Amino acid sequence: MQTLVDGFQSCNAKHILLVLDCCYAGHAAQRGGEPLMIKNVTEDFIKMISARRAIQVLAAGQEDEPVSDSGTRVGFSAFTGALLDILESERDLDDNGILTAHEIGLNLERLVALQQGSFQRPAYNTLAGSKGGDFIFKIFNI
Repeated sequence: MQTLVDGFQSCNAKHILLVLDCCYAGHAAQRGGEPLMIKNVTEDFIKMISARRAIQVLAAGQEDEPVSDSGTRVGFSAFTGALLDILESERDLDDNGILTAHEIGLNLERLVALQQGSFQRPAYNTLAGSKGGDFIFKIFNI
């Protein structure tokens, strides 16, 4: 996990989103940078978060936690099923005009916990080297 994190931190890409659906994946999410605080979304805010570097991780569980290989969505783990539910719904989860990795990360824990028999807690974090950017999945009417 350390090798992966080091590799992404040294990559020249402006926006990196590491999605880990594996046991003990939260180990990668423990190396935090400054968390992005979502403000009122304006065109200037979108320009700012898309211009700044972002290295983010969505992990299926905590660093000391095995994760489930099955969830309520047939053929998918609890984590991947919840992530797909968010992405396929094309909803703005907090009604601020955009869907970002930060927003998804804040909602995954709740959605995974709602699945019967789920015992894992997904983790979200920005990694050292992030500069206040965010991975934007969709811009709604703002």
